[in-house]
Amino acid sequence: MNNATSGPLTRTVRDAGEALKILSGYDPTGEYGTITDDVPDYLSALGKGVKDLRIGWTPDMGGNPVDPEVIQGAENAAKVFEELGAKVETVDFKPAAYTEVFWTFFDYFTVKGLDAARDDFDNHRDEMTDYFGLIWIVQPRFQLSVCGISSAISVHTVIT
Repeated sequence: MNNATSGPLTRTVRDAGEALKILSGYDPTGEYGTITDDVPDYLSALGKGVKDLRIGWTPDMGGNPVDPEVIQGAENAAKVFEELGAKVETVDFKPAAYTEVFWTFFDYFTVKGLDAARDDFDNHRDEMTDYFGLIWIVQPRFQLSVCGISSAISVHTVIT
């Protein structure tokens, strides 16, 4: 698993809130299903403290190699949050379960998007791009079960 992230780095929580405010929000050129809600006020919680917040953390993201010094720094930060009144819990991270959740939701939203263009998919497949033309990729998405979606929601709920 590669946990590298491209994107802005910030030095403070306030800077992170400002960056989120700039990067968030509706984009009319975005893909189908893009969130259209107003951008939350990320800065409104500053100064309110962390008392009673639930914070989950994992020292190794499910078994990834992590330098002991990095783990120690993260543990120290977790202790600071506890001292400030937050409820810090170590998350029992199981990557296989989260991969299953990802693919179930991927399947769900693929089907949701394709259903909006079902006539095109059924009658004009030869005119579609390779991704949608590859029936072996798309067709299994239509076989989602309620149990599979329910299971994915259950695993997702555990980590939120």
